Amino acid sequence: MAVWRTQRTAPESIQASLTGPITSIKTLFELANRFMLDANQARATLSDVLKAITSWRTVALSAEVGLKPQELDDFSPAFEHEELDLAQSLLASNY
Repeated sequence: MAVWRTQRTAPESIQASLTGPITSIKTLFELANRFMLDANQARATLSDVLKAITSWRTVALSAEVGLKPQELDDFSPAFEHEELDLAQSLLASNY
């Protein structure tokens, strides 16, 4: 018996205009409608991501991940940078 799955994707016109990575949270937030998110959904998603990454050091040191404290600085640029500050500002404001 075949199982059919549908995959939700953006329309071709949107896909064609999204070339390359979006590296700015502000830009990503401004383009949320291209990802079929309204402003409230975008804020909620940003909030979820922010909550997940703000505890990255605790998670990294957990037995499940197993990093040593001296290894954390090698990973900090991926989680602690200006975009994190911008995300916090965007959520604190009525952007």
